[in-house]
Amino acid sequence: MARPWLHLCICLQIPGFYTALLLTQTPERILTQTNNETEILCELKEHSGVYWYRWNQERQHFEFLVFSNTLGKATYGTNVSQDKFSVREARSHSSSSLHIRHLRPSDSGTYYCSVSRSSQLLLGSGTRLSVVDALPPPPKTTQTPVSRKPAPQITKSKAASRTGPCSPLVWIPLATGVLLLLLSLVSAAHRLYRECRASTLWGARPWDSQEQGGCPGVYGQSLEIKLRSPKDITQLRLGQKLELECRSDRHSGAYWIHQDKSGSLHFIVFISSTSRATFEGNQKTSPHFEAWREHTSYHLVVKSFTPQDEGSYFCVAGFNQMLYFSPGQLAFLPATTVVAPTTCGSTPKSSTTEEPNLQTPDPAERTQEDLDFFCHIFIWVPLAGACLLLLIALAITIVLRQLPSLRKAKIHQEDNKQGVEKVLAKGKASDLHTILSFSFQLTTA
Repeated sequence: MARPWLHLCICLQIPGFYTALLLTQTPERILTQTNNETEILCELKEHSGVYWYRWNQERQHFEFLVFSNTLGKATYGTNVSQDKFSVREARSHSSSSLHIRHLRPSDSGTYYCSVSRSSQLLLGSGTRLSVVDALPPPPKTTQTPVSRKPAPQITKSKAASRTGPCSPLVWIPLATGVLLLLLSLVSAAHRLYRECRASTLWGARPWDSQEQGGCPGVYGQSLEIKLRSPKDITQLRLGQKLELECRSDRHSGAYWIHQDKSGSLHFIVFISSTSRATFEGNQKTSPHFEAWREHTSYHLVVKSFTPQDEGSYFCVAGFNQMLYFSPGQLAFLPATTVVAPTTCGSTPKSSTTEEPNLQTPDPAERTQEDLDFFCHIFIWVPLAGACLLLLIALAITIVLRQLPSLRKAKIHQEDNKQGVEKVLAKGKASDLHTILSFSFQLTTA
């Protein structure tokens, strides 16, 4: 006799089945042009708040975008434009969609939707968005034969070689510019450091630094992953224990998620502030993982590392309806190289025919080309890049240096305005007093 409840319990133990039972994300891929609009759908089996975030492949980190609660109120992440991203819910509250407008190539990435349900973080399958300036043309079915033409022989004169990238007229001005920018940056940074130190000695608080003209800073949720075992991640072996530690500055609990080699996300465990661990499928224990909390650190242990465990591990914390992601910790088994067997025997000699139109390059020209390439890579490009970086750093330092004076000028202007208003008020009061005294004298007379 079949037991349906037994089949359901078995299915809930399969990784990803519980997530797919409550959450489905579509489409899988989107290819669109710049300035267009697109929409990503997240279908829910139960009405719940939805998190939306993006994986940036170039920077290798997650970026929280927006959270939409059950009442339709949206909470946006830091520096996220509300005009660009918006969340729409269906009337039946069975689906939530992320609408993106004014697309740019920088918006490319993998977008995920997530739902927090029963101490679990249900993760969507992801939608890979690619924004290009022009769509690629359809592939051609026929290919035209390519005719080989002899390359024309170019001779370089000695005068041209003297004016190449190795010429002193090129690298001496660049080196001088780098030196001048470096000296200017050191001077401006020293002045900024003295002002910061003076503001600290006079009792300026770090969180009031921007208002009082001190050194600016960034404060917020901080998550950091530390490798506990093995000591060297490159020495990870099959069947070995992997222990990770997530350090947080809050007691709000933490999620552990795994990103496999294909980019799919998998929920592992949620560790509450009371050290209670909830694994996938709302299970209290896991045969493959261990998790616990120690003060403000959240530990995850992979008991026996397998090829399915390869990928990146992230620690996620929720606070004020926002998700904070830690940097990823890579964990891969060392690559094994297989040497192909060699067979002893005589190798057949291949006959080569020389084309009459092809000419061998001149060794002197080849040497000159190598020298020019060396100058481009090791002299011109680093000097130009150093000039650009130093110029940007100098501009930022000057702006930070001018912020206190601008604030003081604004405060002085407001003080002058208040003083003028006080003088006018006093003048009006004196005029009123004169009129009242004169009228009193007329009455008594």
